Amino acid sequence: MTHYIHHQRLTEGKDYTIGNFRITGSRIRGYFLEPGGPSTKESGKDRRIPPGTYDLVWHSGDRFRGVLKLYNADVPVERAILIHGGNRGKDTEGCLLPGTVAGGDYVTHSRDMLQAINKFVRKVGIKNVKVVITEISSGSAQRAVA
Repeated sequence: MTHYIHHQRLTEGKDYTIGNFRITGSRIRGYFLEPGGPSTKESGKDRRIPPGTYDLVWHSGDRFRGVLKLYNADVPVERAILIHGGNRGKDTEGCLLPGTVAGGDYVTHSRDMLQAINKFVRKVGIKNVKVVITEISSGSAQRAVA
């Protein structure tokens, strides 16, 4: 059975984008903070990734170990888009930072949410989880998340 981490972008500022997420087959819900737009496939731009469906692999690098890495046919695994801990836009260079609460330009309790996501993925198997990112709705107001 495939489980999905559905990430709906809600609002953006100069250097951040915030959206909510939910994981199918679980009670896990929260927020992701990522860089501001526009979205790009190019690495080294400190911008968010394009909307779409992403596969996952475990990442073990010099700075982050045991975190999830997103990729698909358009965004190569070498781009190293990670889901890792952090609270503000300055804590990410293209990655997704999970949190339990979002406000303005930040998320909170990032490490707790990261642990919950990683535990779920380990339980069901990484090959059974995909991330689906949906762009900000054109008709919705781009306002701060409370």
